[in-house]
Amino acid sequence: MNSDFMERVYIIALGGAGARVLKALTMLLSAGALPNYEIVPIIIDFDRCNGDVKQTLDLLNRYKTIQNRCQPAQEIGFLHSSLLTIGALHHGIANQYSFMVDIPMHHAMNIGHLLGYHSLVPQTPFKQLLDSLITTAPMEEMDYNMVIGFGGNAKLASLGYAALGIEDTFEFRTFLNCIIPNRDKVVVV
Repeated sequence: MNSDFMERVYIIALGGAGARVLKALTMLLSAGALPNYEIVPIIIDFDRCNGDVKQTLDLLNRYKTIQNRCQPAQEIGFLHSSLLTIGALHHGIANQYSFMVDIPMHHAMNIGHLLGYHSLVPQTPFKQLLDSLITTAPMEEMDYNMVIGFGGNAKLASLGYAALGIEDTFEFRTFLNCIIPNRDKVVVV
């Protein structure tokens, strides 16, 4: 497949829910959906033990292995989309790195500490924004241990990723450097 002419779709999967959507998409890709696209899955999750993420990573790796071994299957429509890792885009090496962003973690980190929530002055715009995002007791959500992920709370996860400086990771910088406007697509789930 000539990648110079193929459209590339970046799928940024956040947490377990994003991994489940990416898993379903991978099954559709194996059946021939989205032919002639390069798919670049990027999984972002703090929880290294998340079962959904592990299953999706396994499925993505199996897809690549089968696709590499069974090129003739592409002629009848199966496994027609290429799966690329960010490392493969950056270095041109097909299996370099994984599909997951390497986020530096600190033990016992909680979202409140990361955002400085407990030291914010009441009635400031940022504190009011955070309070509007909290659906349960503020102390309960702000003291949530991020090492085990965000428990399905995407709005707090987004703040956590931003506060940790995810834009400074190798994977995210490479994503920003490789994307071609007016050709590539980005989907965040």
